[in-house]
Amino acid sequence: MKKIILFTLLLSSSILLIAQPPIYLTPNRGSYIFNAPPDFQVLSTNYTCTGKFTPKMLANSTYTSYVWKFGNGSQATGFNPPVQNFLERKSYPCSLTINNNVAYKVLKTLRINSTNDTWYNWLTDTKPDYYFEMFYNNQKVFVSNSYDDRNAPVSFTFPDGILIQQDLRLDIYDYDGEFNADDFLGSIIIPANYAGGNISNVASSLSIDITTASVTTSTYKFNIDVLDPVANIISSPVDCYNFKLSASGFASYKWSTGATTSEIIVQSGKFAVTVTTADGCVATDTITTNTTLPALPTIDCTSSALYCGNYSTSIQWLDKNKIAITGQTNQQFVPKSNGIYYVQYRHSTSCNLISKGVSWPDCKFIVANEDHVLELNESSNIFYPIPTHGELNISYKLKLQKNAEFSLFSMDGKLIMKKILTSHQVDLENTENGTYLAILKSYNIVYKSKIIILE
Repeated sequence: MKKIILFTLLLSSSILLIAQPPIYLTPNRGSYIFNAPPDFQVLSTNYTCTGKFTPKMLANSTYTSYVWKFGNGSQATGFNPPVQNFLERKSYPCSLTINNNVAYKVLKTLRINSTNDTWYNWLTDTKPDYYFEMFYNNQKVFVSNSYDDRNAPVSFTFPDGILIQQDLRLDIYDYDGEFNADDFLGSIIIPANYAGGNISNVASSLSIDITTASVTTSTYKFNIDVLDPVANIISSPVDCYNFKLSASGFASYKWSTGATTSEIIVQSGKFAVTVTTADGCVATDTITTNTTLPALPTIDCTSSALYCGNYSTSIQWLDKNKIAITGQTNQQFVPKSNGIYYVQYRHSTSCNLISKGVSWPDCKFIVANEDHVLELNESSNIFYPIPTHGELNISYKLKLQKNAEFSLFSMDGKLIMKKILTSHQVDLENTENGTYLAILKSYNIVYKSKIIILE
């Protein structure tokens, strides 16, 4: 699945690049050393398949010249470089050099001297984890990584400098609390072109020291990474037997089932999808789905009550139409009237397993689970009249347009008749008198009963 998470970083007071989350750097001699500016993270812009890179300008040109070098072999000058195409899937090292006839200020070091932090981790963490963000004109431009377990003072070093041609607002947090309300420690404004020194916010008990440098040129490096697309099949259950597989975010799809939609419904098995981006890049993913269900609930029937034989919780008793009977969720159920009943076991939020049905109070027969085709009537014998004088009626109901198969056997096991039923009657006029075994079979249900034929 194509995943591109974008946010913005300011290279200067007027140039904005679209960027991917940072590669965090490690502490060096008690201070964080940030190698790639202008900020607190390595600037890296990620694309999938191919990339079109366009810097976004926030203000008018401030500096004398801008020199861009792109890892695709292209170079450009000026405040508004042309759109750059990156067609191969690889990493492109790029840089921007700013030159100015007049020296300008860059921030080189920042030290947090003190804060009003009183937040402590409820286990063992008793030292702040400083995290801070910087804003130009309320536009977030810099994001730091957390600085773990250091009491103030804590120092940060920026070898390439951070441009401060505008007022820079510094928001400081204790990252321990994952941005709870009390994690915000306060803000400090670093004035434009500040020469360096101490800045305090008395109300928030914040104090920082900064050093700056006057420079006429700055070079900032960043990477543009063009990545292979990634297909990612996500599976979610639909019911007890089916899964929904999805692989969204692409121009076209081809599943191993032959489907070409972004989502398909499947049962157990191994499935693959080939996805294609709008630029023609291809990726594949496979997944195996497995249906492992517990046993269907069973019913123990007596003339006084019904019992769920194998589950004591997560059950619901159902009427003959498989509608929940209000309040009947215990293992024992005493029906208020004669009829057919089921018990349902809730296996998961998307899967309810239903028992075979039982007619109560005679406990004479059991019908199949919710997938059954044959639904028996409430009488204890579906064949009538018995004895029959040539025409046998069958009380049953077909579901799902399935046909039922009728078989008649002699008592010594000889097949006398076998036919697919298209009505509720069977003509037995040419069958000799006697006792026979009649069998009605439909899908996963078999019903057997002795019948008697008389002239």
